[in-house]
Amino acid sequence: MDYTPVSKVAPRCLVVDDEPLIRNLAVRSLSQHGIKCDSTGDGHEASTMLAERYYDCALIDLQVPGKNGHALCVQALNLEHSPVVVVITGLAIPQIEEDLHKRGIQKIFHKPGNIKEIALYFRDVLQKQTVLKDQTPLPDDLSDEEQVNLEQLLSEPVSEFTSTLDSLPVASISAQGGTTEHFVIVVFCRAADRTENIASLIRSKGYSAIAATSSDHLLELLNSTRVDLLVIEKELRGFLDGIQIIESLCNQLLSVNVVLISADRMASLPDTPAMSNVIRKFDTTMSDQDLADSIILILKSFNSRPLMIDEHARRLVSDAERIPPMPHVLAKIISYLEQPVEEIDFDLLAKDIEIDARLTSELLRVTNSSSTGVAHQVTTTRNAIRLLGAKRAITLCLALGIRTMNSELLKPWGDELREWYLKRVALTASVARVAAQQFEKVPHESAFLLGIMQDLGILVFAEHYSEKYFTRVIQRVRTIGSLTLVASEKLVTNTNHAQVSAAVLRLWGFPPTIIEPVLLHHSPISNKESKIIASYLRCMKLAELFADFADNPVPQRRTALNDFVREHISAPPGECGAMLLQAVSQAQEMSRQFETPNIDVDTLKSAITKLQEED
Repeated sequence: MDYTPVSKVAPRCLVVDDEPLIRNLAVRSLSQHGIKCDSTGDGHEASTMLAERYYDCALIDLQVPGKNGHALCVQALNLEHSPVVVVITGLAIPQIEEDLHKRGIQKIFHKPGNIKEIALYFRDVLQKQTVLKDQTPLPDDLSDEEQVNLEQLLSEPVSEFTSTLDSLPVASISAQGGTTEHFVIVVFCRAADRTENIASLIRSKGYSAIAATSSDHLLELLNSTRVDLLVIEKELRGFLDGIQIIESLCNQLLSVNVVLISADRMASLPDTPAMSNVIRKFDTTMSDQDLADSIILILKSFNSRPLMIDEHARRLVSDAERIPPMPHVLAKIISYLEQPVEEIDFDLLAKDIEIDARLTSELLRVTNSSSTGVAHQVTTTRNAIRLLGAKRAITLCLALGIRTMNSELLKPWGDELREWYLKRVALTASVARVAAQQFEKVPHESAFLLGIMQDLGILVFAEHYSEKYFTRVIQRVRTIGSLTLVASEKLVTNTNHAQVSAAVLRLWGFPPTIIEPVLLHHSPISNKESKIIASYLRCMKLAELFADFADNPVPQRRTALNDFVREHISAPPGECGAMLLQAVSQAQEMSRQFETPNIDVDTLKSAITKLQEED
């Protein structure tokens, strides 16, 4: 990727227009003002250029073949280092212009326009801009010291991405944690006037409601905004109907509650996983007012907001070729995760496990290992479940299944990196489990499962970025004590492994109660989270900090771990050290059970001793 600091070279502009005359005039005029230009008349090519090269500014026509100009504007504005975007168009549609202005487009020129005026506008804006150090993405030859400095800049708190909703009214509710949540609704019907009328009626009650103008616009909204409810009509104008759009959203790992407007009976609609997101169906004959009133009643019943995984992470996962699909047997076992333990039918669970002979054999092998302390050999799945308990049996089955699935992603790795990852997983899972059991008093088997899955995104990064990720992220983080994994990932990939891990779990069909802590385990713990989610997050953060310290026990990582314990763990330092020693022993046993590389217990005990040293 060609990322050159704008402070050292002339500004660079991307010109996107399918009319060669206008495109060439724009390039010539911009060049006369010292602005270098790349140009294209194709939307897909422009999208690739935006993704692969840094631009200070972009001139985009709304009507270009391939990816439309509106989508290109959204892509450009959502870039971590977004250019100044100016729109040039022959259209005069107030809704689109209003939406673009809300997204951050400050200037829209209408054809036929004055190209020189556009060039002067760019020149003036670029001259006024202050070029910040963190506007330049990580170049390939960045030194270790420069990467440390850049990470420190990126680690400063930043405000959350501002969506198109900033100027719209919002409706608030008090969630369980006492925080205020804002609900957002997107409406998309066959008739534009009905779409706008329903959205307007919802807004009149104090809610944020956006009228989607097209399927492309709808997707852009869902990618850039946390949407609580999508109201969509089955019969639409264009190539896709409402059902196909719902299916497409599911394929892109976008999770949103849906209200469907259709003349069809619910029983006649497709029975697919995507349709499980449809929470209500209303008939097309209902009046706009009745629909709006019904939608508001639905919103009042909500007590939480959907999870929002960033678009880049979802795209990495949906495009990845080596991520194996969730086997049928594991999909069935996942369904037990949200059942109360007293309601789990042992016979039915045993029957579901026995669908897979290999999984059954693995479960019996682990059950009969020395760690369980069985007096007599267990030979049936039901007896294994009875001995282990339903939750532990479910956790072990999922952990064993994920280990097998991960082996496909681990194949290209060298022995050293493969061993590093597997040992890291054993440590994070074991520390999370023991911390949950001793300090947080939350289900420790769930914490163990979260510890196994919180770093899945590392495998996806390695598969997608290959040597670039190994050398510029993993190897540097392992050897330079002041670097952190998540900040280094952000520099190289524009996302982090927590986001990607959550996208993998959504692909595999895990429930939101599992996805949420994985998604948030590199975010600050806030009072918006429920008490149990906050407890899991503390366990996962502690586990990852210890894994980082164990890999390279330098003073910076010792300080980070000790500071976290003092702030978040209500236990004397001695008790925390004892907990970590117990977790190391469990990690060693886990490596034997799962047949992964041995844990060096003596080295880890020495590292734990160093934690007691003065910072």
